[in-house]
Amino acid sequence: MELKLKHITIDQDRHGNERVYFRKRGQPKIRLRERVGSEEFHEEYRCALRGIPFVKDEAPPKAELPKLGRPTVGTFRYLVHEYMRREVVTQAPKTRRQKELRFAEICQLTEIGKGRTPIGDRPYAMMSQTNVEEIRNDKASAPEAANHRVKIISAMFGWAMKNEGPTKKKLATHNPAANVAKLDPLNPHGHHTWTEEEIAKFEDKHPVGSKARLALTIFRYTGLRISDVAVFGRQHLYEAKLQDGTRQLRFRIKPFKGTNAKAAPDVDFPILLPLAEALALVPKSSMIFLMTEWGRPFSVKGLGNKMRDWCDEAGLPHCSAHGIRKADAVISAENGATSSQLQAMFGWTTTRQADLYTKAADRKRTATAGAHHLLR
Repeated sequence: MELKLKHITIDQDRHGNERVYFRKRGQPKIRLRERVGSEEFHEEYRCALRGIPFVKDEAPPKAELPKLGRPTVGTFRYLVHEYMRREVVTQAPKTRRQKELRFAEICQLTEIGKGRTPIGDRPYAMMSQTNVEEIRNDKASAPEAANHRVKIISAMFGWAMKNEGPTKKKLATHNPAANVAKLDPLNPHGHHTWTEEEIAKFEDKHPVGSKARLALTIFRYTGLRISDVAVFGRQHLYEAKLQDGTRQLRFRIKPFKGTNAKAAPDVDFPILLPLAEALALVPKSSMIFLMTEWGRPFSVKGLGNKMRDWCDEAGLPHCSAHGIRKADAVISAENGATSSQLQAMFGWTTTRQADLYTKAADRKRTATAGAHHLLR
């Protein structure tokens, strides 16, 4: 067995069975027990890289991936096969799985264009913008899923225009999805942004010292995504010496979100007083701050479900964990944070997202300043 992964070593026990270990200087050796090549193995490896415990996702059984069969050169199914084999293989396991399922759906569509041949068996070079629009519209009842179809088709053809096939020519000469418009989302504003009244209502229901209150405090005073809150722990804390000679407790974490995790800059942030007080109540034996009732770290999905329960208990069925992050951005912008500051605080790679919040805050301040002009 050969694994081209950093810090991975393989040895054999006395019975000849191969054992896989993660070995990094300055850290204890970790045995990786999941099946090599599986989604769980790559998740376990990523956890080892980040220095956090691996916890199997408690999600329900995955849907079966439809069999694509052996692709014929030149068909849409063939292009999908090449793209998945040569490009998507380097992406996160969950991303690969999602794309496999979406492409399998598309390959089986027959009510597209003329004839009833499945899309997967048609020549991809003949695919038109109209065909892509029909593929999108087939999923119109779920706009986000429909737009995702367009996105992955566009990404695949964009890749094909830069890479060669067996004839040493570029796999594609055009991108039929390049100019296909997105459908309007059912909820254009995304997750509901918590109001200060809703935060107070949650706090009234869940007192200081409860796990729910600790979760809210971490979300509220770090601005982290749920994927990072699930692993947030003592390994992310450190003390920094300030220019005036005083020391400050801070946290540093690399945000993890899909395939862009490697490119994301670290979030380096001071531990604010409300958070420091909440963390002081966590047992010193807990490396990860939020643990399940069985004493194990939450999976991302598990923490999301738990937040759903806590919000429901507080009479906030429309609120979610991500809405707290949005509230953090709104509060920060209205308190005068600049786009650059928001970008650093929330780990965004550009100021595009930050600008939405600062411009909204500016409009609110400007309207407030001009409101008296309505009076006679």
